[in-house]
Amino acid sequence: MRIAFIIVCFAAIGVVLVQFRAEEARVRNETLSLRNYCDIEVPRQVWTQDVEISRLASFRQVGERGEAVAAKLIDPTHRDALAKGLKAPEPTRRAVVQRREAAPPRETTTPPQRNDRPILRGR
Repeated sequence: MRIAFIIVCFAAIGVVLVQFRAEEARVRNETLSLRNYCDIEVPRQVWTQDVEISRLASFRQVGERGEAVAAKLIDPTHRDALAKGLKAPEPTRRAVVQRREAAPPRETTTPPQRNDRPILRGR
């Protein structure tokens, strides 16, 4: 009876050890995957973003985007006149600033005096 109990305990311990080792292998694999991601993928993404930023910030790209925006904002006839050195006509839309008139000073009234209050005098 004792021998059977000892055999069952050893079998249970063996099963638990197998479960621990499987969990350890899973955690180790996950740790290595995260380390691989941090060591390889993140610098790669940063490098790609850095290349894209430098491309977008180049003088050529900025100039092309500026021209594209200017083409939409400025009438082509005005642009040609400016390019030829002529004075371009005034824009048709102009921001109008409306100035407010100074408000008259407020009249301050004196509060009504109440003579029915008791007068407190110190001793």
